[in-house]
Amino acid sequence: MFNEPTVFVLGAGASWHYGYPTGQALIPKVIARANDLAQFFGRGLGEVHFPSHVPTYIRRPEVPTNLSGSERWALAKSDAEKLSARLKAVNPTLIDFFLAQNQDLHDIGRLAIAMVIFDCERNYHLHHGNINHVEIHHRKVKQGLASGSPPQVQAFDDDWLRFVLHRLTANCPSSESLANSDVTFITFNYDVSLEKRLFDGLSNISFFKEEDVAKFFEHQRVIHMYGKVTERVDRSWKPTEINLGAPLAEACPQLNFLFEASKGIRTIDGPDKLKDQKEIDQAKKQLMLAKNIYILGFGFDTANIERLEIQKIYPRSGLDRWVYFTNYGNLNRVSRSAGRAFNASSQIFIDRTEPYTDAMAVNGNRVEVIYEMSAKDVYGALSEDFDL
Repeated sequence: MFNEPTVFVLGAGASWHYGYPTGQALIPKVIARANDLAQFFGRGLGEVHFPSHVPTYIRRPEVPTNLSGSERWALAKSDAEKLSARLKAVNPTLIDFFLAQNQDLHDIGRLAIAMVIFDCERNYHLHHGNINHVEIHHRKVKQGLASGSPPQVQAFDDDWLRFVLHRLTANCPSSESLANSDVTFITFNYDVSLEKRLFDGLSNISFFKEEDVAKFFEHQRVIHMYGKVTERVDRSWKPTEINLGAPLAEACPQLNFLFEASKGIRTIDGPDKLKDQKEIDQAKKQLMLAKNIYILGFGFDTANIERLEIQKIYPRSGLDRWVYFTNYGNLNRVSRSAGRAFNASSQIFIDRTEPYTDAMAVNGNRVEVIYEMSAKDVYGALSEDFDL
């Protein structure tokens, strides 16, 4: 189990292994779902509905009350069409920044993001693996860089949380001790793949009682910096069905569930993302107390660095610590950002193969922070490079 204070900071690259897109790959998926929503809302214009067949999205408080039923459907259709058209025109690198600059599309944007997240959940459950490998193959085929049949997703090593589960459960003296494991997860991702994978693993070890597994997840064990899709993670979990082509009596309840789930997502920088200030403050506190820090699949975006105050991880805090971080592909941009985030030279991690030690005297004692970078993906880093 984790006996020393340990924190995992997770970016999109960590969820990628469980079938979720990175920021760039998310955009075309949101566009596709926006088009589906536009088609769905368009159907409502030509049909007569009972109140139960009217989705809550078009009855939300932000919609003017003086609009007729058909006008509400038309407005929703227009929202979805605008989201698709503007995303195509702008082609943003991150959808959060796009929605911050297009706040009129906030609700429809969150709804489309939630749909993509549930699509990914369902695909991972159906294929028992990371479908991103298939999408990479298809893209290479279009580019003339590959040919042949798509790969079998089960053939890839992606399940990096297996290493965390091993460390979490090894040498755990009792079921009750599980909740005392000194580990916190800070994620910038909206999905709950982390909670689901840990829950599934712990629940299938008979040594751990169900109530002790539940206790493990209490007290902000997992902190979502910018919110998450609202979804139960327990033994009753099953993939969410999304069929907007079904009759309205069937499709509307699905859309209502998705709309409620989407409300937990914080996309707009500023007031919206700061709604969870208590969680953000707790995340910063845990990070400053940590002896071992793993920063995985994280792009070192400036806003995320500042909000988490990663720049305060340095010897002056009076605590020796190890900081492990991934930079998949050894990208210079990430290396420079990491160097600045850790209050070192922006060049310190460029082509570096050995750990970097930052040290100073604090109250007469030498205090060290050792930074180790891996150019592998999250699975490769934990299986081959980092101590865990």
